[in-house]
Amino acid sequence: MLGRKRVVAKSKEWSLDEEGPVVLVGGSVYLGGTELIRRRVFLDVRWLRVFRELPSSTEWLMYIGELYEEPTTNAYVIPLTDDVIIPEQEVTSASVDVKDSRDAPVVIHKHPEGLRSFSGIDREYVNQNHTVSIIWAGGFSLHASVRERIDGGVFWVYEADVEPALYGDVEIEDVLEVIREQLGNIKEKTYTVQSVYYPSEYYAYYYRDEGGEEKEWRKKLAEEEGEWLED
Repeated sequence: MLGRKRVVAKSKEWSLDEEGPVVLVGGSVYLGGTELIRRRVFLDVRWLRVFRELPSSTEWLMYIGELYEEPTTNAYVIPLTDDVIIPEQEVTSASVDVKDSRDAPVVIHKHPEGLRSFSGIDREYVNQNHTVSIIWAGGFSLHASVRERIDGGVFWVYEADVEPALYGDVEIEDVLEVIREQLGNIKEKTYTVQSVYYPSEYYAYYYRDEGGEEKEWRKKLAEEEGEWLED
């Protein structure tokens, strides 16, 4: 199960300015002469149904306590599971402020429709503290950041596409029940007359799905509950 409240600390991310046995060549990373392979990220497609239970007009964040390694495909797999926590958080349409951070392998948070790029705050404080961090930007638009420990306290953090899968034997209604019990932890932030809110810088970047990824997600989802696709 997910851990208790933790103190958020930034992990060390290696760069070209540091000495060590890690060498960066182009977009590839080598450790001791061996190229490190970027992992693929698979997410059980039924999570898309779960996400629709959460607020659609604001951001939100959730933690998932299960993550598996799939050696044959060198992938991380996030199954459908009821090991999920929605922490206390204050949200707006463009931000989420978590009051009760948790130690979990997977974190997922919502961005406005179509905006699936990580912000500077995401990279600094969210992606650095979880093995897999995923943005859901509505519909079939998802994007991941993966953190790998490669040498002592050195971490390799890179981004990856999220691919659809069907993994796990938990009933979706059981997951939805757990989610509904925690919806009260998401509270919309209110401002006084003097308050001014400035959206995060990443909203200058707009991502439009060209249809290829969406087609693959719809195909997988139809295997489970084709009628939901008609919504």
